[in-house]
Amino acid sequence: MAVYSVTYDLRKEGQDYSGLIKALDSLTSHKYQQSAWLVKSPLTAQDVYNSLSSFIDKNDWLLVIEVTNNKYGWLPKNSWEAIDALFK
Repeated sequence: MAVYSVTYDLRKEGQDYSGLIKALDSLTSHKYQQSAWLVKSPLTAQDVYNSLSSFIDKNDWLLVIEVTNNKYGWLPKNSWEAIDALFK
């Protein structure tokens, strides 16, 4: 299984994006910043994108990139634990 970085910019104010958040929550995932998630999936990056794209508008941005377990940064301890769990 691959781990993907999923980031988005929802560019239309007042729009309800709860469907996108629910879809991301339903996956093996961890939200580590405002609009940045790590998702573990057997799907390809394109398939992950396709499964989420129906929840955004045409003017929104959505990016899915496969990531490796080579990481460094400053996050709360519980975020590191959740991220480490995705790579197991």
